[in-house]
Amino acid sequence: ALHGGIKPYGELSTVAADHGKRDPGAASERLSTALAKMAESDSTASNPDGVLSDFDHPVSALGESPRVAVALSSIQQELLNMVGQVERMFRPVTELYENENPDALMALSAQDKKINGFLAEIRRFTVRLPRDKMSDDEKQRSRELMDYAVRLEAAGDIISDRFTRIARNLHAERDVNFSSDGWGEICRIHQKVLEGFTLARHILLDGDLESARMLVLEKAEVKRMARNSRNAHFNRLERGATESFESSDLHLETLRAMRELHGHIASVAYPHLYRAGQILDTRLVQGDAMEEDD
Repeated sequence: ALHGGIKPYGELSTVAADHGKRDPGAASERLSTALAKMAESDSTASNPDGVLSDFDHPVSALGESPRVAVALSSIQQELLNMVGQVERMFRPVTELYENENPDALMALSAQDKKINGFLAEIRRFTVRLPRDKMSDDEKQRSRELMDYAVRLEAAGDIISDRFTRIARNLHAERDVNFSSDGWGEICRIHQKVLEGFTLARHILLDGDLESARMLVLEKAEVKRMARNSRNAHFNRLERGATESFESSDLHLETLRAMRELHGHIASVAYPHLYRAGQILDTRLVQGDAMEEDD
């Protein structure tokens, strides 16, 4: 793990690594078990070994002005936990598309409630910060952290609402399947989005500018991959590909959801790049044009 507050993904990683090497029934059972264990353990992982005790007793962390830095660090730690939670929710999405598993889908919805809980705690904590004792930079940083918490909560909603709905629709219509090309495109975008979580953690941990630049550039790459997949999908429709026609709405909605989710994850990069003068308006310095809020 990159940080004490982020759990290893053991169970789910095993499920993903074994993809294609087992029957659907076994896959469904493993995924359901992994998500159930994740649900049981996350209640303690959000506050490992008292790391976030300031969230239980915020006043003690903010008694004097110098303690504001500790308070902001506590919020940052809670955001790391949120990032890890969202990643754990997103990782098995393609598995859920392939294998029908109502229990696993319900478990994902339950996990989203934990994300909502993180946001509520961060909001409660942030409003109790002694703003009269905070510098302008500290006030700005608290707003940035709060904004990222909102973005992570929105990312959780995309997984629990949109991806689970698409998965249910895929399995409700037994004759609906993605084309092999279309499915390959979706899996590659899924992997690219997963890579963004690691960069986001590096940025949260130490404000790493190179990671911030890479994450913004990867956001543009996800956008390009989604656009290319959409165009390829339309080309398949024009050629009369039956599978592409039957799964068209689900394919396009998946592309939109993945792009939006990655946009939420990548939003952590922009404040650091602005402060370092590495981004001007909506353009990376010496880089390609990037839209911050698409």
